[in-house]
Amino acid sequence: MRTFHGPVEKIESQLRDRATLVYLIEYSDGLRATVTKVSGVTHEFAVACRLRQREASVAWWFRLAENPNGHFEHLLRAIEPMVHTGKPSYPVKRTLLTTDILDRMMHSQHQQGKRLLSPELDIGYQPSSWGFANREEENFPKSSKS
Repeated sequence: MRTFHGPVEKIESQLRDRATLVYLIEYSDGLRATVTKVSGVTHEFAVACRLRQREASVAWWFRLAENPNGHFEHLLRAIEPMVHTGKPSYPVKRTLLTTDILDRMMHSQHQQGKRLLSPELDIGYQPSSWGFANREEENFPKSSKS
């Protein structure tokens, strides 16, 4: 993995020949988001945002497991309690929204950046308090086989 550092002009020149995708997402509540993928830079996730209540922008970096798809393990850990209780471990609507946003982004790319609407996703959900993605052991359900 290559790292990029130095003055902005140097970083811009290092990135110039990279395949870059930019997706603009507009939510029904007024939130606007931009997803950027620059090939060959990193496999990590980061987010930066401006909040009305703050003067300065804020940013977070998400450290992923060595396995680039390892974060799906946490979703799998949510299945067993759901099977035992009959109740979802986290809001299923969250997965629907995330999956459909990714689907729209890929279809938009295939259609040369065409703006795609998704009125059927004008739904809300209540966040879950179960920390299924928290690596602290007390937040993972114990397997019934242990």
